[in-house]
Amino acid sequence: MSDRLLRLLVITATDGFVRSLSLNGPAVRALELNRHLAEGKHRVEVSMLLYDINRDSAPTDSWPFPVHYLTHEDYYDPKHGQLKRLVRKAQPHVLVISDSSLLVRSGRQLADAAGCALVYEMHAQERVPALSSVGAAGGMHDGVVQGEALRLADAVVAFTGDDAQHAIDAGAGQVMHLPCGAVPRRAAAGGNPRGPVVVAADFTQASNAQALATLNSCLPEDMPVAVYGRYPAPMRTLLPRLTLHGPVPNLPAALAQGSVGIAAHSEPSGMRAQILSYMAAGLPVIATRQAATGLETTGAMLISDEPDMADLPELLARLRKDPELCRALGLHGHRRIEQMLSWARIAERAASAYRSVRPERAGLKASAGARMLSARPPGWLTLHPGPGRARPAGHVAAGPDAMGDAAVDCARMGASCRLGVHFPPQVSSFEGGRATFTVPRAALTVFFRWPRQTAERTIEGLQTAASCGHITVPRVTGRADFPGSASWVSLTPVSGTPLSDIGDAAAVARLLGSTAGYLHRLPEEMWAGVPRLSRSRMSLETARRPDRLRLLSVLRRSGHHRNGCGMSFVHGNLHGATVLVGPDPASRPVVTDFSSCGVGCPDEDLAVLYVHHAADGHWGEIWSAYQEVCDRAVDLTHVAWHGAHYVRWALQDDQPAHLVEKATTALPGLLGYLTDDAALLDRT
Repeated sequence: MSDRLLRLLVITATDGFVRSLSLNGPAVRALELNRHLAEGKHRVEVSMLLYDINRDSAPTDSWPFPVHYLTHEDYYDPKHGQLKRLVRKAQPHVLVISDSSLLVRSGRQLADAAGCALVYEMHAQERVPALSSVGAAGGMHDGVVQGEALRLADAVVAFTGDDAQHAIDAGAGQVMHLPCGAVPRRAAAGGNPRGPVVVAADFTQASNAQALATLNSCLPEDMPVAVYGRYPAPMRTLLPRLTLHGPVPNLPAALAQGSVGIAAHSEPSGMRAQILSYMAAGLPVIATRQAATGLETTGAMLISDEPDMADLPELLARLRKDPELCRALGLHGHRRIEQMLSWARIAERAASAYRSVRPERAGLKASAGARMLSARPPGWLTLHPGPGRARPAGHVAAGPDAMGDAAVDCARMGASCRLGVHFPPQVSSFEGGRATFTVPRAALTVFFRWPRQTAERTIEGLQTAASCGHITVPRVTGRADFPGSASWVSLTPVSGTPLSDIGDAAAVARLLGSTAGYLHRLPEEMWAGVPRLSRSRMSLETARRPDRLRLLSVLRRSGHHRNGCGMSFVHGNLHGATVLVGPDPASRPVVTDFSSCGVGCPDEDLAVLYVHHAADGHWGEIWSAYQEVCDRAVDLTHVAWHGAHYVRWALQDDQPAHLVEKATTALPGLLGYLTDDAALLDRT
């Protein structure tokens, strides 16, 4: 029996996902346990029906198992028509549901229609009404609905021993103790002694927000605190001394910078994913006894038994004075994850447990009172609905890759919280390792390739160009970069028409030439702190491309042109799409993108202008307007040399198609000039 293929269907509803990245404990479990079941040697075929309630999320197919997105109507259909069709199509042996309300109103009927066993995954004991919008879609009704779910299910999964006993006392059938886990990472046990205290959780959940407020009140004033996880915008004002980073796509990398992980909860609630994350990162942990529910605490953490963690300063001081204790706690916790609480080990136990379940309670009916309580969505979901559109499983939103998408979404949500401005998930533009989101009050750019360096370069460039009285640049209103995440920069909104959309090509050429000239006139003291101009170099595909072979040959023979380089502030990506102009012809041009700027040879900008506008036939206007503003000696062969290097960069893999097209068009003229075959860069 253990070798037979087991088809497992999981139905979950949560706002804990952004695409396929998990932001809270229920989502972590839904992803990681089922990932390890599907990818391990357990012969378990996993599929999921997901009602994604997160308005900041977007559909994706970057899952480790098949996922079908459910609509609000699918999930709350009293006749459960679409759910029944999907369950029958999946032909599961076991159906797992974690929402007690869904299980009571539909679960038994769905399992019976498919002829499979029904498992209730109990995340915690539902003793009080729900206080927040995080977690499962169902509400808590003083345990009435959960009690009925325990009676209807063939088996119950509990995370802690207390929860397992509660299920047995409530009349559950087979009860399986399958705790939460973590993925052990290579880490230096004991944390970073010079790092901040770290707290990681979903702070849109009321209990987590209250725990953070408790922590804020009892920590020493001079203690740096790094907080990871999404949070409501007012929290930044209410807790100003904490550094709120928002959600991060690579939490282990962020936690590795910390000195100690803290969980300050005042009530038990299943197993805390945050504590398991601290242990997996090798951090020493300080937790309340309630927060550590379900965990063996001996040797793995320090426990605070004082009300409101009044003894926290003393416990922190103890760790600061005793590095060996820090290392011992971190090492013990990390080993506990590796040996007992890794998702791989828990998946092995889960596969065996699921195989043992039989539909022994088929045909049971829910009581009328429980059905009435479970029939309607909770109030918070009615007031603040999640995405109401259908989400086809095969649809993928445009983006760099799965991790890049998640990094961009996390940065966007973090910026929304920090700035108090909601940036919807729809991207305004997506190119060159950055995504831009524009709303009437602000423009947000998220950098996901070389994020910190590019964000710093952008800010330095904007601040430098702001001193030029002949152009307008947006003002920086916020920024953030930290380990484990993408970097973002928010700017004041600007308006205008891109020069590339204006029909008068000669006027556009003159404006571009003068803009380059004004930037190159900036005095050295204004750009002293700007980094050097640089472009990434990768191998160039030359198979069946004689023009590219010739380009590489010419560049190898023309290295002496490097001796002719000057030095000034360089925009690095100046062309018609990066300069705006207002309705008034006399208004100053607006230059928006400084992510490629640096200190380098000014002929670099002229070369970029030539490549982007060689086909326009107005290079002469660009050149003459530039000379009128910036009267310096220019060797056009040197410009062509920079142009050839720029083309070599533009023809690398993963560059935008329009850039490759422009580079290909400009290449013959540049090579001709460098080899004296033509003089296409002449002023006329």
